[in-house]
Amino acid sequence: MAVLTGEFLCPECQEKLRIHERGKKSIEILCPECGTPIRIETTSDRKLSAHKHDASGTDVADEDSPAWTNQKSASSNRPLYFAGGVIVCGLLLFGGWKLSSNTTKPQEPDPKDSLVNPVAEQVKPIENVEQSEQAPEKNHSEEESPFARNLKLLAQQIDVYQQQNGQFPPAYWTPQGNSATAEVERFSWLAGLDSALKENGSLLPQWNLAWRDPLNDRFVRRRRTELLNPAIRLQASSDRYPASHIVGIAGVGHDAPHLPVSNPRAGIFGWNRSTRVEDVTDGLSNTMLAAGVTGKLSSWADGAASIRPLVQEPYVNGPDGFGSGQSDGMHVLMADGSVRFLSKKTEPTIIRRMAAIADSLPLDASVPGDPGNKNIVIAADPKPETPKLPAEKNQPEMPVSKPETPDPKPAIPQIDFEKALARTVLQFLLEEPAELETVLIELEAMVGIRIEFDPQQIPKTDPIRKQKVSFSKRNVSFKVLLTELIKPAALKFEIRKDHIAIVKQK
Repeated sequence: MAVLTGEFLCPECQEKLRIHERGKKSIEILCPECGTPIRIETTSDRKLSAHKHDASGTDVADEDSPAWTNQKSASSNRPLYFAGGVIVCGLLLFGGWKLSSNTTKPQEPDPKDSLVNPVAEQVKPIENVEQSEQAPEKNHSEEESPFARNLKLLAQQIDVYQQQNGQFPPAYWTPQGNSATAEVERFSWLAGLDSALKENGSLLPQWNLAWRDPLNDRFVRRRRTELLNPAIRLQASSDRYPASHIVGIAGVGHDAPHLPVSNPRAGIFGWNRSTRVEDVTDGLSNTMLAAGVTGKLSSWADGAASIRPLVQEPYVNGPDGFGSGQSDGMHVLMADGSVRFLSKKTEPTIIRRMAAIADSLPLDASVPGDPGNKNIVIAADPKPETPKLPAEKNQPEMPVSKPETPDPKPAIPQIDFEKALARTVLQFLLEEPAELETVLIELEAMVGIRIEFDPQQIPKTDPIRKQKVSFSKRNVSFKVLLTELIKPAALKFEIRKDHIAIVKQK
C-alpha cells in the first residue's frame, strides 16, 4: 500500500508540516496556515517531495523554499527522506495545533506495525494556531525541561503497568487481595507506581489502611523528586505532606471522574473504573493522560486528589491549577507516552477534545462539536418503571418518618506541629551559600509543613528573602534547625492554623 509520510516546509510561508496518508502516491492539499495549494508525492525511491500546485494542475517550481527534515534539506523540490515509524494520520502544523479541514482524529495503529517506541519520542510542541509571525520560536525540548523528563519517566512506568495488566492504572490504587478503604483515604495511582517499592521492601505501605494513617508515614512522608517540577516553588501540600506536581486527566466537567468510560466527556482516569487502550477511540497520540499542576497541590499518595478534570477556562495557567512553570504554555503527557508542549493560546475546544478519550471529534477547531457542550445527550439504558398500585379507599395515612442523618465524614486531622518539629534531622548540609527563601523551601519539603514568610512583615520585595545563608547541622530537631537558620537574620517563626509563618523578631 502506498504511504505518504514525512515532514516538510510549506513552499510559500515556510510553516513546518507533517503528513501521513495511506493508499495514495500523491495528494493535493492547501497549507492550513497560508492556503497555498501544495502537491505532495512519493518518488520511486520512497522519498517525499512537495511543490506549489496552481489551479490548472501545474506544479510551480520554487528553488528558494527549503524542505524540512531532521537534517533540514536544501529546498522543497528536493526529496525528503522517508520518515520511519507510524506517524499520526493527517496534516499537522507544528507552528500551531492546527489540522487541515479534511483531517480527522486518527485511529490508533496496530502496535505491531510501529517502528518507533512511542515512549521514546522527543518532546513535540503543540502551540497556538494564532501565534504571531513576529514571535520568536521557543524550543521547549526535553533537554530544556527537567519536568518534561520526569513525565517521560512516568510514561515508562505506565507503559510497563499497561503491558502487564492490559489497562491504564486506576485512579485509586487498590492491590489485588486488599480491601478498599473509604474513598477519601485510598492511595493514588502515583503511589502504586512508586519504583521505590521494588527497590526497598521495607517501604511497603499498609494498603488496607488509609494513606494518611500514621503506620504509613514512612512511605508517604518521602519527597519524590520524580513527581516534582523544579520550576515550582511550593513542594508541599497544605496538609503538610510532600506534594506532586503531576495529576491524571479525568476528562471535562466537574462530574467527569464519575462518568463511565464510554461517556464523550470521560478522561483516562475516573473513580472506581479503569481504562483500556481500546477504550481510547480518539487515538492515544491525541489524548492527554497527565499534566503538570502549579496550584491546589496535594500529597502524591492522596488518591482523591491524584486526578483532575478540566473545569474552567483558561486551562493553561488558569483557575484549575494546570501548568508547568512556563508563562506561554505547559508540558503534558499523552496516552501514547509522548510529552508535548501545549501553548496557552491553543483553542479551549481543542484542549477539551484532547482531555476526552471517546468524543469522536477531530483536533480541528473548524469542525463543530465540543465534549464540554451541555447540549450533548448521553443515551442511557431505560429503567423499568415501577408499577403503581391503586390506593385503597379510607386507608389511614401513615406517619412520615424523617430520613436519618448520615454520619459526617471524618475530619482531616489537624497538623501536629509539636510532633513534626520534634523529629530529628540527622544531617542538614549546605555545601555552598544559598538564598534563605530557597533553603526554607527545602526544609519545608523535609518537615512536611508549609513554611511561609509573613506577607505583612516580610513582603516579596524584602531583600531578606534573598539573603545568602551558609548552614550545617547534625542530630538536631526540626525546631532547633529552623530556629538557628533564621536567627542570624533577626527572624523567628510562629505556628499558625495550617502553616509556619516566618516573622521579624521584635
